[in-house]
Amino acid sequence: MRHIPVLAKEILENLSEDMSVFMDGTIGHGGHIEYFFSNGNFDNTLFVAVDRDAQMLKKAKSYLTSFGDKIIFQNNNYSDLENISKNIGDKKFDGILLDLGVNMDHFKLSDRGFSIKKDGNLDMRFDSSSQYSAYDFLNNGNRSDISQAFNKYGDFTTKFADYMADCIIGERKKSKLSTTFDFVNLLKNIGLGTKKISVVFQCVRIVVNNELGHLEKFLDNFGSYLNSGGKCFIITYHSIEDRIVKYKFKDKSRIGNFQLINKKVIKPSYQEIQKNNASRSAKLRIIKAL
Repeated sequence: MRHIPVLAKEILENLSEDMSVFMDGTIGHGGHIEYFFSNGNFDNTLFVAVDRDAQMLKKAKSYLTSFGDKIIFQNNNYSDLENISKNIGDKKFDGILLDLGVNMDHFKLSDRGFSIKKDGNLDMRFDSSSQYSAYDFLNNGNRSDISQAFNKYGDFTTKFADYMADCIIGERKKSKLSTTFDFVNLLKNIGLGTKKISVVFQCVRIVVNNELGHLEKFLDNFGSYLNSGGKCFIITYHSIEDRIVKYKFKDKSRIGNFQLINKKVIKPSYQEIQKNNASRSAKLRIIKAL
């Protein structure tokens, strides 16, 4: 089953059809780009499809093969704007999209370690060439870093985050946490239900992939890679991500080089949520370079 693009209609409504270059920094299955081609006129637009996950990029290529050389694919992190731009002749962009959600494929493949329902290696890396995995964080991380991750990214109280960190360290002294079910069973044994366990997995994933660090880097630099009139679209699903984007966009608009397109966050319609429940927590923010 293919990943469904979120808020695609709302993004398309804010796209200019005379764009020269558009970058999708989290291409996933390519649903957004396919929607734009199917519902707009972008014959003169070059689309740059970027993903740090080589497996996702390979899938996107297979889904978007009919568009030929209208799309250039790059296996890279969206925050590496310098090299992404260099690879297309140092061109700037008329639009940049980031959809910071996790592709459903990550949860379907047990060997990726994202799902709490499938037993597999404690991995959780988007970029499989990275040397740092969930196994490393949980088995070698210090108490403070583990506790802080649960407290900061999962909104667990400091006391309970410390308790979870102590339980993890106690367990790994007896035997390493090697699989997702090793970790799930530990969390069940300390009283967590399915929803809370999912939150804990999300916390570990955020750390392993340095998700907020890459987002901060992108937000600090994207203005240098947008043409005048170009727009940046960011879809978030986590309150911390949305808060970071919200205040960075506000700061840029105050300086005067940017204009907020939507002062209030754009959320999926009731109809979209009915068709795609995974979209329910999505929030879209748009800013325009002047």
